[in-house]
Amino acid sequence: MDAREAREQLEMVDRILSRAEPPKSYRPWTWALIVIGLAAALLEAGSQFSRDGHGNVVIVAGAGLMAAAYVYMIWVAAISKRSAGRLPAGEARIGKASSAVWTAIFIAFWAQPHVFSDWALGAIWNVGGAIQMLMFGYFGDRRALIAGLLIALSIPAANYSPQPGYVLAGGFILGYVVPGILMALDKDEQEVRG
Repeated sequence: MDAREAREQLEMVDRILSRAEPPKSYRPWTWALIVIGLAAALLEAGSQFSRDGHGNVVIVAGAGLMAAAYVYMIWVAAISKRSAGRLPAGEARIGKASSAVWTAIFIAFWAQPHVFSDWALGAIWNVGGAIQMLMFGYFGDRRALIAGLLIALSIPAANYSPQPGYVLAGGFILGYVVPGILMALDKDEQEVRG
């Protein structure tokens, strides 16, 4: 093989690799954090809003957004399995943890009227979010550690608040939506250490 042939081979390999690599902004699970965080915040704030006598419109919006979030998560999980080599390792971990946590939370949701009454159901959502973010934090993502602590701290804060739904919703905004937006805006691909 002469130098020209070797150069052509290297160029061909470079073209193949550039097509196989996802763009740096390919972070599907980060967007799931944002959507789930917004949906959970709407559900919790909507519950408080409803209890204060203002109707159920915010709950309905939150439920619709949460249903869309679950459809999105299933779609991303299916796409991720097919392109597992293209998904950044941090995103793969987010996906697996998200799937585990939110499957359990979704099952707990159906036990709401009898097992988890009053604000316990809202707090269960926050426990799930806190567990997920703390896992990422313990893998080395400082932002996720702070986010997990904020979500977890929203639970005892809600316990002492006259309007616990708004406090629980604030936990999701600070612990899921804000870090999700910051992760989505990152220019560099950030690996979660494990």
